[in-house]
Amino acid sequence: MLTQQPARASSTKTGRKWVAIASAFVVGLALLALAAKVWRDHRVPTPDAGADRLAQYMSSAQFKALPASQKQPYEHAFRLADVRGEVTAEQRTAVLGNLMPQGRKQPFDAYFALPPGKEREQFLDKAIDQQATLQEKMKSPPSDGPRGGGIRFDGRAMAQSIPPEERAKMDQFMQDLHDRQKARGLTGNGKFLMTN
Repeated sequence: MLTQQPARASSTKTGRKWVAIASAFVVGLALLALAAKVWRDHRVPTPDAGADRLAQYMSSAQFKALPASQKQPYEHAFRLADVRGEVTAEQRTAVLGNLMPQGRKQPFDAYFALPPGKEREQFLDKAIDQQATLQEKMKSPPSDGPRGGGIRFDGRAMAQSIPPEERAKMDQFMQDLHDRQKARGLTGNGKFLMTN
């Protein structure tokens, strides 16, 4: 019986060795899979990547830092994915929030920096006159063919990406602009293009 115990101890050591090797192999595979996922998530996708990957990249600071010429193919691909219904409202809001210019002074910021009264009235008059000129330039003769076909973002999603205090300023500016148009005897079409 004494001769069998060393053989049993040897087989136990061999079994433990195989368990350790198998465990190390499984841990190595898990680490390799994790490294591959991290690499995949941090590399720049091509514009033909899936909607989820596009939205993830386009809502990142890395994408925001790109020049407009490099953003264009991604924006086009994202719009197509949105039209196909592959984009969630949350993804759309995140991407649109990243596409909106930050730090740029909006016309309503300059308007509210002025004291109430004549200066604001002059500001509104200038904006109304610029708008009329712009709309005149944009008029085109009616065509006989079908209209539309453009790809559009949901305006509600874009509005939701603007902070509430900015939206309130914008709403007040638009109301004051509308009131000034009425005071001048003009009829607005409810559309106003922000120009600087």
